[in-house]
Amino acid sequence: MLTSPPSTPVDVATANSDAQLADLSSQMCNTILTVLCVLGVPALLGSLSRISDFGLTPVMVIQVLALSALTLVTLKKHRLSYEFRVAVLLGAIYILAISGLWSFGHLGGGKLMLLVFIVLTALFAETRYAYAAIAVSAISLIMFGWVFVSGSMTVGAATTDYHQSPQTWITAVLTIVMLGGFISSAVSRILAFQRKLLLSLETQASYNATLIEQAAACMLVVDNNYFLREANAEAQELLATNPSADGHRPLSELLAPGPGTERLLANLQAALLGQTVSNVEIQMDNNTGDHLDFVWNMAPHRDTNGDAIGIICVGQNITELKQAQQRVIHNSRLTTLGEMTTSIAHEINQPLAVIRLTTQNLLKKIAVSSAKDRFLDTEFVQSKLERIDEQVARAAVITDHMRLFGHKEEGPQIQVSAQSVIQNVLSLTAQQYRLQDIELTYEKPKEEITITARTLELEQALLNVLSNAEYAVNKFSSSGSKHIFISLSKDATATKIKISDSGAGISELTLPYIFDPFYTTKEPGEGTGLGLSETYKLLSDMGASISAANSPSGGATFTIEFANTQA
Repeated sequence: MLTSPPSTPVDVATANSDAQLADLSSQMCNTILTVLCVLGVPALLGSLSRISDFGLTPVMVIQVLALSALTLVTLKKHRLSYEFRVAVLLGAIYILAISGLWSFGHLGGGKLMLLVFIVLTALFAETRYAYAAIAVSAISLIMFGWVFVSGSMTVGAATTDYHQSPQTWITAVLTIVMLGGFISSAVSRILAFQRKLLLSLETQASYNATLIEQAAACMLVVDNNYFLREANAEAQELLATNPSADGHRPLSELLAPGPGTERLLANLQAALLGQTVSNVEIQMDNNTGDHLDFVWNMAPHRDTNGDAIGIICVGQNITELKQAQQRVIHNSRLTTLGEMTTSIAHEINQPLAVIRLTTQNLLKKIAVSSAKDRFLDTEFVQSKLERIDEQVARAAVITDHMRLFGHKEEGPQIQVSAQSVIQNVLSLTAQQYRLQDIELTYEKPKEEITITARTLELEQALLNVLSNAEYAVNKFSSSGSKHIFISLSKDATATKIKISDSGAGISELTLPYIFDPFYTTKEPGEGTGLGLSETYKLLSDMGASISAANSPSGGATFTIEFANTQA
């Protein structure tokens, strides 16, 4: 079985434009019918007033029937087809024109009615029918002209020889042909242009509608009262109910309640007030309760006068991107742990060595006491056991931190100690630097500094920067010494963590691109170009910033800033 091909936007637009033109033509036909009925009543009364002078003539009967038909069709216009109404209208106009010529030889009025007949034919029918109307009108004039000029028809009205002049009738025929042809051609061109323009607008509108509906982004249109007016298919997963089921409703009633919805509505209000809302990241719940991450852009929806009548919202679902970023960050942490194996092993071996030595001393003491049949010195045993407990606790701190560092971090940001975060990072790297003869200096304030962050993500960011510093001093340190300097400070506006190195610094050409993904100046196989871009993303998500510059004394300095929060 053969099936029809799917409709394209052009097919849909053509159907829509044809339907609109047909509706417009139908309305015009109804309007003209109404006007003719209103104007036809006085004309009918005027014609009937002549009965006393001429009697009831066939022409009067024809005029009464034509006007009666027009009136009846006008009253029943909504029940009759468009084609039938047009046929009655054109037929009545032509009959009235002919009756005018027939009854009194009213050339001027008859010619005018024939022109109206031609114009309406061109307006409501195809061009070929308009040309046929011109031909019919010209033939009618020729026939009546011959009748009146030859004197074959006698009229009862007192007339002059105006209608008996051959030149007058020839002029009338030429006028009908030339003026009717011009009018028909002009009307045809106007209608063709109108249809082409309407088709173009419909095609563009259909194309835009298809684009919006198929777009891989949520698109919402709200009015000035925050009522939802339009929503594409992608946005349906955010809506708790179908807005079309019970008409337009406030957007706040259609979205799942929560902080994400509140933020979206607040940004809608800001956009309606003229503020720029661009690339705003909001986590929202869909209609099944899942958490989704979106980046929203909003712009005013304006009318032809430039007045804002609503807001157009476009939201890009970045949930999968965020999940992929989290996987990259998690894998980066595991990679970092692998790279610091030597340092971590040393940190764990130290308490193990102390535990082993203390245990050996304790065993020797027990052996001596047993050989001499003496009681153990309880104070000695207690001190040794306390020493072992201290070293076990020290090793537990390191292993616990390794376990936490290797896990995915979820949840909101919290108040953390900046000194503790840096100290945790140094506990994982200090021995690694000592083995490479890298001198590490940490300058910290005496007072405790707290910042709002995610602990493990901040540690990962610091480790990434330190990894670059380690590479720089090992590869490019011009002086004999290799030095990494860390400082923590707080001023009136921000808390700053600075990491400087004694490497060769960063090229001015390279500096603008070092935070771009996959951009690296390392040799092939030594880096992926993701470390600093990951650091930039981690810090940005926490509301912090990172910048890089060359130090006057040589090397590079990375500055991480956390804006001070109000207590």
